[in-house]
Amino acid sequence: MDSQSVTVLTPSVARREEIPALTGLRFLAALSVAVAHGASISFRVENASPAFSALKFWMEVGAGFGMALFFVLSGFVIHYNYSTVIRSGGIRGFAQFLWARFSRLYPLFAVVLIADIMFGDKLYLALVGAQGGSFRSSLSALPYYLTFTQSWFYIVIDTHTVIYQIGNVAPVMWSISTEWFFYLCYPVIMFGAIRATKPSYAIAAAVAWSLAWGGFAYALGGYWDEIDAWAITNFGPVAALQGGINQDSFIRWLGYFSPFMRIGEFILGCLSAQAYMVLAGRDVGRLENILSPVLLAVAALSVPAILYLMYAPGGTSSLRRLNMNFGLGPSIALLLFCAARYRPRALRIFEARAMIKLGDASYSIYLIHLMVFAVLLKGLHAPLPDGIGSIVFVMARLVMMLALVLLLSVALFAYVEDPARRTLRQLWNRPRGLLTPGVVALAPFACAGLVIGGAHLATRYQQWKIENASGIMVTLATYGGNCGVDGGNATSRVRAVCDGQSDCDFVVDVSKLGDVAPGCGKGFAVEFLCTPDKTPRTVELPGEAGFMSVARLRCGSEPIAK
Repeated sequence: MDSQSVTVLTPSVARREEIPALTGLRFLAALSVAVAHGASISFRVENASPAFSALKFWMEVGAGFGMALFFVLSGFVIHYNYSTVIRSGGIRGFAQFLWARFSRLYPLFAVVLIADIMFGDKLYLALVGAQGGSFRSSLSALPYYLTFTQSWFYIVIDTHTVIYQIGNVAPVMWSISTEWFFYLCYPVIMFGAIRATKPSYAIAAAVAWSLAWGGFAYALGGYWDEIDAWAITNFGPVAALQGGINQDSFIRWLGYFSPFMRIGEFILGCLSAQAYMVLAGRDVGRLENILSPVLLAVAALSVPAILYLMYAPGGTSSLRRLNMNFGLGPSIALLLFCAARYRPRALRIFEARAMIKLGDASYSIYLIHLMVFAVLLKGLHAPLPDGIGSIVFVMARLVMMLALVLLLSVALFAYVEDPARRTLRQLWNRPRGLLTPGVVALAPFACAGLVIGGAHLATRYQQWKIENASGIMVTLATYGGNCGVDGGNATSRVRAVCDGQSDCDFVVDVSKLGDVAPGCGKGFAVEFLCTPDKTPRTVELPGEAGFMSVARLRCGSEPIAK
């Protein structure tokens, strides 16, 4: 999730009037997503009551609200802050805008991405020789992350899409990629929006866009079955929607992750900002004073009503077609307009000093919350027994985890995010003009090129090894795969014993491999080649294989297990 200031200082435009509530609402968007993910991960109670299950469900649905608020708010703030800069500055103004956004997004993004890679399970397993293929998949996805393009394309690498290839945190970074696409499109959007120079024109444009884009998204939702069938044919089973639960599906990407559908919310935010800007110089008249409480009530009350219609289990509302995008867009746009134009007392809480501080840290909240959850919940997979004690415990645990996320995020903003942004923005005004910012901005693309080149060389080296080796070459070895353990955890040990031999007996010893799944009878499986032949072979041992069972790898005949 991006984090944006509601004011900006540039050489070419005067300081905009601050709209504090928008900063506080940024915090609400980030918190909604964090709460949703926290409930999904930590609310694990065996045979939970219907009431607790319903609470968990609606907390998880909050992610949809948070992301919709984020995109509409982003359009509002970007148009409010930068329309004059780009309009008056032309190409240089647009470059200045992109540099400002790069300075805001990239430093913390890079820090968190590197931390996710360095301390994630995939790198560790690769370093010890296990699950190397999985880490290579992450490297294949890395160039898309480095260039903010991971949500622009539907690309499957091994068994997952690009969005789900790196670590615990990287999946939420899709919204940053989507937002970057909006930035590149913004000049076109801006020149369309600023043509609405009268309040009636701006309001009409926002209403017309809501009807047009909402109608388009609704109509597209009627073809999900046909699109799903096409995707399976072209991308394989991984692209299947599978009853709406597959995050790797093509429809999930198209409707939720991709910028091509989410841009409707961003444009609506820009149009809402335009309506506010053309009214900003006018006093709130009698008619507006009468209408403003009604508009705020409609905006606020329609959000939970639409959430229910879109997500209620077993519901049949036609609005369910819009539950991946735009369904909440008009309500949120109206809410933002009311917050900016009328500053109602009901929203004054978002202007509080604490809310502003947390709103400033919303980008950090969004980026690190999954990492904090992963660290604190590591190894806690089994659900708790049903009961009021368990429910109180998981709820208290979530509150404590969120409190830690907020504290760390405020510190990250103060000591990493804000100083880095200020330092990068200062480069813009150096005597050498755009040279230094240009070099810095192109650095991610250079890194992406190095990763692509390195991955290509690694692939060629692996092919060379297979073509020139003889005897056994272990490709994957897994202990406890039948118990849900990630594949590849025994690869390095089997390679050390068997690679290069024509025949090999590997003793499966739990004391050396570790009890990777306590309480489960762990099987053992080895996949290998008898190079130079590239035909894959497999040895499989049943549960309780760790008590000195022997996997016999043979290249002269079919492999056998004992």
